[in-house]
Amino acid sequence: DTIDRLVVKEEGVLLVNFLYGSDSPTAASKIRHCALMEMAASQALMKQIYSDRLIECAFLLLKEPKLEQLPSSELEKWLP
Repeated sequence: DTIDRLVVKEEGVLLVNFLYGSDSPTAASKIRHCALMEMAASQALMKQIYSDRLIECAFLLLKEPKLEQLPSSELEKWLP
């Protein structure tokens, strides 16, 4: 997986990963662990690049269109 959208603004950075296909989750609690680990790694990298900005992460669940934003505390537990 990759980051599908990267929005950089003065006030912060938003990373969005699209989840689609027949096995696409319909809720944040059903997002695959590998996708969460990849998003956590991307967030950590963006924190190094944009250290002065808020980094936000979200998954766009396309099976039932819904944007699920994840708090940093949720992603941090997926870092190695």
